[in-house]
Amino acid sequence: MYFNKHKSQRAIAKEMGIHSETVKRAVKNPEQKYHMNVDRDKPVNGDFEERIKHLLEYNSKQPKNQKLTKRRIYELIREEENKLSNSGGENDGCSFT
Repeated sequence: MYFNKHKSQRAIAKEMGIHSETVKRAVKNPEQKYHMNVDRDKPVNGDFEERIKHLLEYNSKQPKNQKLTKRRIYELIREEENKLSNSGGENDGCSFT
């Protein structure tokens, strides 16, 4: 990619999800083979993924001055998590939207 597509080392690192130092070493020593032999796991947010998608969809339909910030979305999810853990894991129907 570095030599063929003339991409910067930083762009390659970002695209592949690896550290820029790894790209730098690979460019410096092209004979050494680097393989991504394991797919990386997603961050641990599986339980909240649907809720995040719902909040983002809701947010996209709001006027500019009423949109939620990233910070507020995070706080809403944390509050819901605390409510769930305090109620024994049952959803009590409390929701922002």
